[in-house]
Amino acid sequence: MSEEALKRAKKRVKKKKGFYGHLGAFITVNAFMMMLMVVSGDSVVEWLVPMSGWGIGLAMHYFGVFGFPGSGAGGAEWEEKQLKKELKKEGYELDQFEEIEDGLELKDLDSEEAEAEGEIIKRQWRDEDMV
Repeated sequence: MSEEALKRAKKRVKKKKGFYGHLGAFITVNAFMMMLMVVSGDSVVEWLVPMSGWGIGLAMHYFGVFGFPGSGAGGAEWEEKQLKKELKKEGYELDQFEEIEDGLELKDLDSEEAEAEGEIIKRQWRDEDMV
């Protein structure tokens, strides 16, 4: 997997996580507000207006993250098509980048092999620092 693809995937996951946090806040706050309206006997209109505005914002957030249902706009496939289109406008083909990525494989250096060749490998980190 290329580093760029990994970055894009992480970005999409972060957007989805943000949407689900927004959805959770919307449900929690509006359930609490509805409960207050029922207990206090206030008019539903006082709760409905801000809830509707927030609901529209939540819907826009959904479309920004997942795209429009059925159209594919804004989804991962749409994003990939748009990326290919933009690269083509710049005079590149996506296949060119895939070939370059395939040719840049880094090989792991086996520490026993390096020691056998007389190289000294000094670790610059502690195991506790690794995630």
